[in-house]
Amino acid sequence: MRSVVIIGRKSIERMLGLLCIIAATLIFGMSVKAAGPEEIAYVYLDEDVVGTSGVQNIVVGFQKEEMVIGGARLFYQTESGTEGTVEAAQILNNTVLFQKEGMEEIGTYQITGIAYLDGSGAEQMILFAEKGITASFQVVQDEALFVPESGAQVETYSMNEGKQMVQAGAETAEAAISETLDEAGVTEAAVLSARSGERREVVVAIGAGHDANHPGASANGLREEVLTLKVARYCQQELSQYRGVRVVMIRESESCPYNSTSSYCLNQRVKDAKNAGADLYVDLHFNSGGGTGAEIYYPNKNYRPDLSEEGLSVSNKILEQLSALGLPNRGAKIKDSTLAGPSGQYPDGSKADYFTTNVLAKELGLTGIIVEHAFLDHGYDAAKLQDENFLRQLGIADATGIAQKYGLVKGTWQENQYTDVPDGVWYKEAVEYVRDQGIMFGMNDEYFGAAEPLRRAHFVTMIYRMAGKPQTIYTDRFLDVGNGLFYTEPVMWAAENGIVTGYDNGMFGPSDHITREQLATMLYRYAKVKGKDVSKRGDLSKFPDSSYISEFAQEAVSWAVAEKIITGDQGEINPQGQANRAHAATMMMRYTQIYGK
Repeated sequence: MRSVVIIGRKSIERMLGLLCIIAATLIFGMSVKAAGPEEIAYVYLDEDVVGTSGVQNIVVGFQKEEMVIGGARLFYQTESGTEGTVEAAQILNNTVLFQKEGMEEIGTYQITGIAYLDGSGAEQMILFAEKGITASFQVVQDEALFVPESGAQVETYSMNEGKQMVQAGAETAEAAISETLDEAGVTEAAVLSARSGERREVVVAIGAGHDANHPGASANGLREEVLTLKVARYCQQELSQYRGVRVVMIRESESCPYNSTSSYCLNQRVKDAKNAGADLYVDLHFNSGGGTGAEIYYPNKNYRPDLSEEGLSVSNKILEQLSALGLPNRGAKIKDSTLAGPSGQYPDGSKADYFTTNVLAKELGLTGIIVEHAFLDHGYDAAKLQDENFLRQLGIADATGIAQKYGLVKGTWQENQYTDVPDGVWYKEAVEYVRDQGIMFGMNDEYFGAAEPLRRAHFVTMIYRMAGKPQTIYTDRFLDVGNGLFYTEPVMWAAENGIVTGYDNGMFGPSDHITREQLATMLYRYAKVKGKDVSKRGDLSKFPDSSYISEFAQEAVSWAVAEKIITGDQGEINPQGQANRAHAATMMMRYTQIYGK
């Protein structure tokens, strides 16, 4: 059986394991014709959407494993009709990596074919249209690039001996893609967070550094605690104009939020950011001590390197905006602890950061950065800071940098935003309800993905959001749940509370499609953890397939039927059937309307 796989994804966050290549969520339509021994087996696109200055990795794999490729080039056509080619960046056995850089224009880029030199040195040409292969991606302006925690689904189709289309596995394609990207130095880390199938709300906590009880630097008639509050307010106002983000203000007046004069104040600010579900804590400050310009301190690479990478990325985005205001860019910086022994170490024994904001935020699992906007004691900087409009521009610059990092776009939610959730459809109310409750979001701003199957990691994450994102500690409980992934904390928390137990082989199966009985079981266990009365039981005998309900799910499904959280699927329970996103939204709405969050 031969197959052609078209694979794409929406962001290039890198994977910790090959298992995650199959975790995807947008179906690429395709048809496949019978393939010869040297025909294409799969086409892999690293991104669904690329900025004009971005890079698109494209991997083409051939059916014949032992074939020799002496060289290759890829053909593409832009939406306006411009044609171009890309030379092979890496060839590994029967797999070729192309890296398209320097996008000529915005719009759709269609991959139209490939030419390669075979073992005899003769050039062979394959036109994708003739083989029924469709592979394309979108190019947008960098500032419009939206990089959500979402991605594209892999569907594999094959021709059986009866010349009929059937679904097939993609293990061979996954291995070849991973090996080729690794060989080329492209670390393949497309974790489920890059393919979660859901546009996730970003939560940004803004901390105005210092306060009346903890005064900061002062010079030239300027006081740090006053300036930081002004800039924080301007940042909040600007950032709140973007959709897909929730802004949390940690200090909203000049007084100390905790009426404390100790270090408790700073520690509690970071904890409050975590309790609010923040992904990013931005600690706003002004500098002194001889110098000029802006600099940002982000966490070092120890303990949680993923948070360091995120911190560096957002820091550079903000610094670009600040330097555009005429402030010298002093760079994104790391400062390690100067303390000896455990006091200067992270839990894994590595050297800790110097600043409390960086340290505590990292230990709590969020990214914490310290923005030093300018020097109060430098004449050039101070003159700018005397201007209220410049302070407003600082806040806007901070917000713009954050928005660019997370691909946010200005605007408000539209009542009928999802093209696949029309008026009158049975799941419309549920989709809008879970969206407004912050439990579940669309795969992008216009597409909810109602018919898309839901994965186990996604549903656990939804329950975790419903619980308020409680703090948890990472352990290696599951072999396939690494640290620093979008679903790590949800899975750890759910396992700690007995909401999930995983499989007998030590795996959790984050990319596995969740079944209807698994979904009911997780909700049932969550209700018990919250102390809810789950004693009601429904009559399962009225469903002809009730005998197929797994033993572990019997109580949960009976409870869900009694509470009308499950009402049946065409007269059946269909316990082993895959729950799609519309089903999940409906069950979540029914649950919260009965029990609350």
